[in-house]
Amino acid sequence: MKLRTRGQRSVHICTIASFAWPGFVYAYVDPTAGGVLLQLALGGIAGIMALLKLFGATFRQRLSERLSRR
Repeated sequence: MKLRTRGQRSVHICTIASFAWPGFVYAYVDPTAGGVLLQLALGGIAGIMALLKLFGATFRQRLSERLSRR
């Protein structure tokens, strides 16, 4: 991904920095929110697996074509 403007670069740097150095966080995740986060993570994993099953062969074919050109 090529960043074209200085603004885009600074947004990416700030985003990465906020996750890299979160500082002290005193938070409590109640069981309901924890369950929702778990479902979100499991649903995301299931979605990625479904996409790979549907489009995996096409992706591998295009990737091998690109690698064989080089």
